[in-house]
Amino acid sequence: MITLTPTLEAAQQAPSGRPDVRLRVLDQDLGATRLRWERWYEAAAVDGPARVVVLDDGTVVRARIWPASGILYTSRTTDPDEQSAWGSWTELDDQVSTTPALAMAALGDRVLVATVRDDNAAIVLHESSDGGATFPSTITVTGTISAVTGLAVAYHHDESDGTASLFYAQGGEVLVRGRTGTGLFGSATAWSRDLTSINALAARSQGDIEVLVSGVDPDGNAGCWSVAYGIGNAVNAGTWTALEPVALASPGTDVTYLANSWAFASRARASLVETYAGAGAYNRVQLATAASGAAFTAGGWRDPRPFDHESPYGLGIGAGGPAAADLYLVAPGGVWHATNDPDPQDLSTQLVTLDLLQEEEAGGVLRATLTAGPGGIAGGTPATLAPGAELAFDPGFVTTAGQEWATGRRYWITAIRRSRTRDGRALVEVEAHDALRRLFAWRAPRQLEWPGSALTSSALAILQDICARAGFDLLATDASDLSGDYQPAFTVRGGEGGRAAVLRLLERIPDQLHSRGSVLRLEEPDPLAVATYAYGMSHGIIECSVEDHAPGTGWARIFGDAVYAETFDYDALAQGAPPLIALDLNLDAAGKAQDRADTAIRIGRLDIIRATLLAPVNVGQEVGDVVTVTDPTLGLDAQPYRVRALRLRFHRGPGSPRYDMALQLGEV
Repeated sequence: MITLTPTLEAAQQAPSGRPDVRLRVLDQDLGATRLRWERWYEAAAVDGPARVVVLDDGTVVRARIWPASGILYTSRTTDPDEQSAWGSWTELDDQVSTTPALAMAALGDRVLVATVRDDNAAIVLHESSDGGATFPSTITVTGTISAVTGLAVAYHHDESDGTASLFYAQGGEVLVRGRTGTGLFGSATAWSRDLTSINALAARSQGDIEVLVSGVDPDGNAGCWSVAYGIGNAVNAGTWTALEPVALASPGTDVTYLANSWAFASRARASLVETYAGAGAYNRVQLATAASGAAFTAGGWRDPRPFDHESPYGLGIGAGGPAAADLYLVAPGGVWHATNDPDPQDLSTQLVTLDLLQEEEAGGVLRATLTAGPGGIAGGTPATLAPGAELAFDPGFVTTAGQEWATGRRYWITAIRRSRTRDGRALVEVEAHDALRRLFAWRAPRQLEWPGSALTSSALAILQDICARAGFDLLATDASDLSGDYQPAFTVRGGEGGRAAVLRLLERIPDQLHSRGSVLRLEEPDPLAVATYAYGMSHGIIECSVEDHAPGTGWARIFGDAVYAETFDYDALAQGAPPLIALDLNLDAAGKAQDRADTAIRIGRLDIIRATLLAPVNVGQEVGDVVTVTDPTLGLDAQPYRVRALRLRFHRGPGSPRYDMALQLGEV
């Protein structure tokens, strides 16, 4: 249950509570600002690698390599807009390798551009201390350098004296050299990770130094991974975190990936290239976004999405400017711009009706009707009110402390309908789904496999992986032990929906999946849980009924790998509950099979509706909460139930106003 202030709780229990409902739209997708890319510049140009950095004042500094001639160019644009002279370039170096590698970094007024020399035996860095206006300093790094296949450089974000780290790949190894201030780069040290080959690197210092690396792993999977190199912040200095996949392709698929660059704008955003060498070959630029709540290296990357540009070199990405509000994608002949603007627009005064239905194992659907046109949303509807945008719904009351709401609920628009009524009113009807429904709507872009018999293949780990791919963080503070102990061999077929995949796992463990905002929670229902709210005493009940149904399972029979277990619910059998038979070869011990049988009986009882009630709105109520109900007429005296479904309805008018809530209740 969402925590309420004492004044808000008192207001919702008062007989004459005054509703106050807030509805806002945010141009966000699962907590990440939706980037509306506009192409500011387009020209015919020789393709090649391009990179971009954005300074604090908004100045854009770009670099590009002309591969055939081995020439490095830079460009600096102040006060950028779509009318700027984006086609203006200045030659910086004419001795660059024709198998080009290019990297950029910026901090304050410092800018670094790194390339490989034309003899492939040295890395050359050009440095500016005036925001890219000039590059008077040239640094040549030699020794143990040959056949460089990936290059990255990053200033340490918490140092303003020029301290930086240089990364380069040779074969399947990443080497790093560091410098203090503007001194010389030191000797190379090798990373502690294992890839067979590496074709690109990208780095930026957001906390420690976060690195994208692409290539092929020892199992033959082509992919792009995120990893952090410690500089003493969250990661110990000189150490590497584990490789976490951003995108992977199985051996034999003719698919490879190229890590281009990454930037931070409300979330980590990575630019990469997916190359397919089979029939219908392509070099497709893709953009990947870190999942909600996930750190760069926490394995929380949403499935990459294609961008409307093809190039084997990809697009450089950079973010910065005042309040880090501007993002750019660049190619030699192109510049795209987007704004990171997370500010919400308040729709509360235009809200006419709202109907929220939240169900266990189905998720939530919010439907709202808004006035539009004169007296409604100015000029019709805001551009942000469109499919994919985020709605923040905060039910509340006017209290003795003023306007108060229960905050945290988020929904994502799936449909917009505009209409005119008989009396000439213009209305906008909005439908939006919660995080659980968004997860269920996700589809696997390719076959996903977990081998089993490992912590990384536990039911919990698989669910966390699927949630991250769909864009969500999964909290497991109250998850069952079985969710971690059960480690099945599990496959999600390409094109399989999230609902089918998730429910296949949930039927094997005693946990339930709930959502609040862009965070999902895996929780084991505790039969001894203490109620978080009471109905029938301080909080009145309008209507109430109790029901009696047979549970879903009376006899659970589980067949594993040479093991068998069963559990009986004799009361359920007497009521006509059917048996359940399951075959699961992941169960190789009697104890595991018994846990599965007990889980089946428990789920069969939790799924049954035992009572329903209609009451004034409890703005903090959520599905999965335990409550008590007191109703002398029905013989209920603080009877505990678990909320299985919730329907909240608000109607401002015309006609009779409404602000109430219906609950479906099951066993604890």
